[in-house]
Amino acid sequence: INDKKQITEVRGTQTTIKYSYNTNGSLSKMEGYENGSLIGSANYTYDNKNGVFSSANVPNYFWFIFPETDKLYYLYKNNATKIAYQEEYSYNINISYDYNTNDYPTKAIVTTPSGNVIYKASYY
Repeated sequence: INDKKQITEVRGTQTTIKYSYNTNGSLSKMEGYENGSLIGSANYTYDNKNGVFSSANVPNYFWFIFPETDKLYYLYKNNATKIAYQEEYSYNINISYDYNTNDYPTKAIVTTPSGNVIYKASYY
């Protein structure tokens, strides 16, 4: 954990995941290593609107208890618009949003190589 309370590395017996962040504190890069060799990475691009959980006053490391760590891009100040993966083969995930009047996303369309997924958010 760095001085901003962000997780920078998670180690297993043979694997390590390294995390880098942009100036807004959002995840900018994730790299996976097995036995010290890079096996894949993901680079994240964001918009400048409010993220779904941007008002939650919770340290970054709290979110790592959730099993869907591939969805970490929802947890930051802004909304991820592109995730570029470099693994055995490279591919992109593109995300478009509809926003409410306070610039929070109400709908996200996630486009992957296997199709689209739509998420909807309501705020109370």
